[in-house]
Amino acid sequence: MDALKEACDFLSRGDRFLLATHRNADGDGLASLLACGMLLRRMGKSYLMVVSDPVPEGRYSFLPGLPEVLSCRGPLPWRPERAVVLDTPNLERLGDTTKLLPEVGYVLNVDHHEDNAFFGGINLVLPEASSTCEILYSIFSSLGLPLDGDVALCIYTGIAFDTGGFRFSNTTSKALHIAGDMVELGVRPDEVADALFHRRSPEAIRRLAEALSSLEFHCGGKVGMISLDDVTSEDTEGFVDMVLFVDGVEVAAFLRRVDGGSFRVSLRSRGDVPVNKIAGRFGGGGHPRAAGCYVHGDIYEVKRRILEAIREAVTGCSGI
Repeated sequence: MDALKEACDFLSRGDRFLLATHRNADGDGLASLLACGMLLRRMGKSYLMVVSDPVPEGRYSFLPGLPEVLSCRGPLPWRPERAVVLDTPNLERLGDTTKLLPEVGYVLNVDHHEDNAFFGGINLVLPEASSTCEILYSIFSSLGLPLDGDVALCIYTGIAFDTGGFRFSNTTSKALHIAGDMVELGVRPDEVADALFHRRSPEAIRRLAEALSSLEFHCGGKVGMISLDDVTSEDTEGFVDMVLFVDGVEVAAFLRRVDGGSFRVSLRSRGDVPVNKIAGRFGGGGHPRAAGCYVHGDIYEVKRRILEAIREAVTGCSGI
């Protein structure tokens, strides 16, 4: 039995589901979470959508169903029997939500990261897919469930986010065809692009200026790094991409303090450096050109460890 059919059977057999995605949920993680909830609703199932970290509501407030997403730290109204984990390469990336999962045989893992750890009883992992939302589209199609405007908006959002607005190398013809179908169902590409990539609060822009003021280069300009050494509740998604705009930079890193003892590290690559391998050394993961992890320590220690890992991966980088 192929993984898609196994996944559909898994969803058909259960009644009460927990839906979860990775820490610091992004556009594809949130959109696939919401789309999966809509899928289960059409199947007559009960479900709870749960995340570990606060959702950046300003950026994603346009997504239908977002107020239904719960924090894993609060009490659940009932006990789920099965779980669907979306867009998450390993259980470490799931954060505190892990403690809510049932036994592994009752976990469906739906993802497109090539370094996925296959932690589910059933693993629908398709690295060739542009996004997890693209895989959700296939599940809808396989089950013969109709798509409405809300589902279309979520699927389009996930694809648009993970392809960088259809700029990245994972922008396949299939992804473009699906996106076109979602537009036919009423999605406005201009509105989605504006929300995802071109709208920030005044405070977020001030924090971006602060982060960019910390910009430093290493390895002869091949590596660029920015940082924020204090905890912020502002949406900092995309800050690391600004570093990659600099001519000559092959790897960009953004270090953001998340509590008194650890940093969230976002990594991006323009060339042949697989940053998911770098993130994997610290228990993180992602894609070859976009990855992340958490590293414990003060700012100086975290910088040293990350730069050491990057130096080993970048050709011609003999020193920091």
